[in-house]
Amino acid sequence: MLKIHDVFVAPDKRRRGIGKRLVEAAIGCAREMNCAFVNVEVATDNPAAMRLYGSLTFVDWITPTRFMELRL
Repeated sequence: MLKIHDVFVAPDKRRRGIGKRLVEAAIGCAREMNCAFVNVEVATDNPAAMRLYGSLTFVDWITPTRFMELRL
């Protein structure tokens, strides 16, 4: 498994395909490493990211696991 974490494109550089190319490069690395799948966590209040990953054929999956954090 390859996990994509914290893909961020500066606001003034968005809508140019940069994020898509970054994710495609990560997918290419995963294929080269014979990973079974690529995983990414996407916030539900980030429709742009959900569209990006959807356009690359990522699919939603539901898990009973909940992420939790402790802010210090």
